[in-house]
Amino acid sequence: GMPMTPGAIADGGEDDLIITGQTGTFSADLPHPRAHCQNKLFKVTKDRVGIEGGPGNEAFCENCFCYVCDTKASECQGWLHVGHCHANEKDPFWKALRDFTRTDMLCNSPLLQALGCDEQVQTEAHTSCVNGLLAFHCYRNGDLGQGGVYNHSFQHVTDAASAAMKAIIGHLSDPKGPRTTLAVLDGITSAVVVNTWRPGASQDSTKHKWCTGTYTAYSAIIEQLEKYWVLAIVRTSTRSVPPPALAVMAQRLRALSKLAHKELSAGRTQPITHVPLAHAISASERGWKHPVMVA
Repeated sequence: GMPMTPGAIADGGEDDLIITGQTGTFSADLPHPRAHCQNKLFKVTKDRVGIEGGPGNEAFCENCFCYVCDTKASECQGWLHVGHCHANEKDPFWKALRDFTRTDMLCNSPLLQALGCDEQVQTEAHTSCVNGLLAFHCYRNGDLGQGGVYNHSFQHVTDAASAAMKAIIGHLSDPKGPRTTLAVLDGITSAVVVNTWRPGASQDSTKHKWCTGTYTAYSAIIEQLEKYWVLAIVRTSTRSVPPPALAVMAQRLRALSKLAHKELSAGRTQPITHVPLAHAISASERGWKHPVMVA
C-alpha cells in the first residue's frame, strides 16, 4: 500500500502534538501503528508510562498495533507499564527501543541467560543497550541549528558510552558486582557494534554537517570497552560466573568482535592491526580453562 502520512496535526501545548487524522490510502480497517489511528486521538508526549484505563494514548482500536513490539496493541506486554502506548516514529527513544526489541542479538543475549541474571540486572543491561542505540539515533538524526542546518554530533555516542563505563566502574569495585558488570558491558558493547560511525551519505551536505573524527572516537570506545571486559573477566571468580558461562561469553565476544571488525575495517585501505575485543576473548577462554580465583 501507499505510505501513510500524518494529516492534520493539532498543537496540544508547548511540547505536545496531537495527530488527528491521516491522508492517503490509509484505512482504519487495516492494521496501523497506534500513533496513526483514525478512531483514537494520539498525543505526542514525553511520558514513558501509561495509565490504567487512561483515555488518551492508552486507548486503542482493534486494528492498532504496538510500534515497539510490532504486535497487536491488545497483546503488547509493555503497553502501560513501559509506556508502549505512547510510542511513535518521531521520537528517537521509541525508535531505539524498537531496534532493541526487534533485534534478537540485542534483546536476547545468550550471555545474560548464561550468567543467570535476575530481573534487576537484566533491566540495567537492557537500559545501557537502549541508551547506546538512542545515542546513535540522535547522531544520525542531527540537532537542528541555525539556518535550518542539522549538526550531527558524535558526542551523543561518546556521552552514552562514558555513562555506561561510569556504571561499570561502580560495579567493578562492588564485591557482588561481576554479573552486573558483565551484563552492562554486554548491553553497551552490543549497541555500539551494531551501529556505524560513518556519516550519512545520501543527505544534502548544505543542510547536514557531520562532525569529523568519528572513526577515531568509535575505535577508542571499543578499545576502552575491551579493557573493561578484560578487567571484569579477571576479577570474576568461578563462584560468581560458572565455567559454562565463560564459554558462552567467549562465543558472544567473538560475535561482537566480528561486527566491530567489519565496522572498523570500513573505509580503510590498510587492514586493522588489532582484532577488536581479541584480548577479552582470550581472557574469557583462559578463565574457562584456568579459572581466575578471586578471594
